[in-house]
Amino acid sequence: MKNRKVLVAGSVAYDTFLHYGKSFVDGIDPKALDELSMSFLMESCTKNFGGTGLNSAWNLKLIGLAPILTATVGRDGDTCLQLLKEKKIRTDLIRKLDDEVTANATIATDSEGHQITFFHSGASGLRSWPVDLNPKDIGYAIITPSSPTLTLTGLLWCKEKNIPCIFDPGQELLSFSKEEVLQAIALSAGVVMNAYEAGLLTTLIDKPEEKIAKLTPYFIVTHGHHGFVIYEGQKMEGRPRVDADIVINPTGAGDAFRAGVIYGRLHDWTLMEGAQLGAALASKVVEQEGALLPDIDIDEIRERAKKTYGSPLPH
Repeated sequence: MKNRKVLVAGSVAYDTFLHYGKSFVDGIDPKALDELSMSFLMESCTKNFGGTGLNSAWNLKLIGLAPILTATVGRDGDTCLQLLKEKKIRTDLIRKLDDEVTANATIATDSEGHQITFFHSGASGLRSWPVDLNPKDIGYAIITPSSPTLTLTGLLWCKEKNIPCIFDPGQELLSFSKEEVLQAIALSAGVVMNAYEAGLLTTLIDKPEEKIAKLTPYFIVTHGHHGFVIYEGQKMEGRPRVDADIVINPTGAGDAFRAGVIYGRLHDWTLMEGAQLGAALASKVVEQEGALLPDIDIDEIRERAKKTYGSPLPH
């Protein structure tokens, strides 16, 4: 196995989850969007820890890797830091800014699985790249949704240090220029995003998915309950989702999926095998409110993958 330490750059946040018992679509009149002013009465409200950086690091730790999280929290971030320390996730690269609040996300989900998210970056928008990192400590890296400047700085650093790094722009993609996103793709070891984000990307750089795939070693597009598609070399392969016993909230499923991909890369699995592990882990995450599973039974995760895809994952 390669170096099991994984550098994760991304946000640490407090998440508020709201649930709406009907469909948001039914309450929106597309003919009156210029006069949009509405309210949805939510059925439930819960608060949890989150942020793409924290979620990713947490999932990597659950499956036996050693994440190194670089992030920033605000003056109210002590409880997040304590949580990470209890999980034995390194916190020495997390800066605390006393003049800012920790990032906050409010995520509303309707009965059809549609989501509307409001995100206040708070302290996380002030992050800088930790240039004093020892590259020998890192086997893989992922830059979760971050500003174009930080993303490109991190990808370039990883490229110079021969550390493979995933480009995962998320909905920060809207902040990138065409030139910036093309540079980020070229610097990456692979690109992973969901289908909506992939649609934004194809529009931004005016290239279809199959041509984007030629710009990077691999390109993975997740399609929620429709599974995922992998572009690698000249091949394109799709697989279905791994069914959850019950779907409570899809938040964090993408971060779990990416953790599986990274695990596979570090264990010299095929890209498909890593993605299948990620899909199985994601199926577990959606069964609860909040993105952080308290623990996992890795044998159960493996069995879920085997049941869906027909063959066991490597050991």
